Amino acid sequence: MSQEDNRKHVLELMNQKDKIEDEIKQLTSILTQNGVGMNDPLVDPEGYPINSIDVYQVRNARHRIICLQNDHKNIMKQIENGLQGYYSTSSTSNMQVTPMDTDRPEIVVHKTPFA
Repeated sequence: MSQEDNRKHVLELMNQKDKIEDEIKQLTSILTQNGVGMNDPLVDPEGYPINSIDVYQVRNARHRIICLQNDHKNIMKQIENGLQGYYSTSSTSNMQVTPMDTDRPEIVVHKTPFA
């Protein structure tokens, strides 16, 4: 994969990551509107659904958030690998190897002040 192709692939992955993060924010707002988080109970102590909570909507939002978090982790790993590949190819292609020449004369530096 060329460096430019790798760059485009990483940018596409970053766009996907942004979309996932936006969707997670939207789903989190559904949870906050219902006054619950990811782990709060949806039933009262007697086992009945709490009236102020749309249980169906909250359960679907929680499920979707969990799926999106897993997708986010996978995309972040792909971005990491893509960036490593991008910078490993750019550093090797731009690197110029110059052999050390041991026959060069040393530069003499005078350490006495001139004034």
